[in-house]
Amino acid sequence: MENYKDIFKKALPFLVAIVFFIALSFIYFNPVLEGKVLPQMDNIHAKGISHELAKYHEETGEYSQWTNSMFGGMPAYQIYLGETNNIYLYIQRFLRLGLPYTTVAILFIYMFGFYLLLLSLRFNHWQSILGGMAFGLASYNIIIIAAGH
Repeated sequence: MENYKDIFKKALPFLVAIVFFIALSFIYFNPVLEGKVLPQMDNIHAKGISHELAKYHEETGEYSQWTNSMFGGMPAYQIYLGETNNIYLYIQRFLRLGLPYTTVAILFIYMFGFYLLLLSLRFNHWQSILGGMAFGLASYNIIIIAAGH
């Protein structure tokens, strides 16, 4: 059995990558540290669109499957489902590491996910860190964070 020193030595590059990506995410979205929130328009619109359904659930305790607030009426399953037991929510909470979700955590997940992909493609740790940083900070990814995706 390996001793703790060997395990730590093997885990060190991963820990460096995680700490670096978290720090970079907070540096990029540093207004979050002042309590500011990025106004993501798609999320704001979604709250407005689902208001009728949320109000109905609040009043009756049931989830409506139809809304009259969009396009003169449409099925509501794409707008407001209420609580779900989707396993993705649990995976997402784990990957977020408790980071602020709408900005810092998403950027961290972009960078760390691409880092893991490059490692699986047999790039070394430093190349993978650089690739993860480049992917996470790519303009499209920043734009879709700002949009609320």
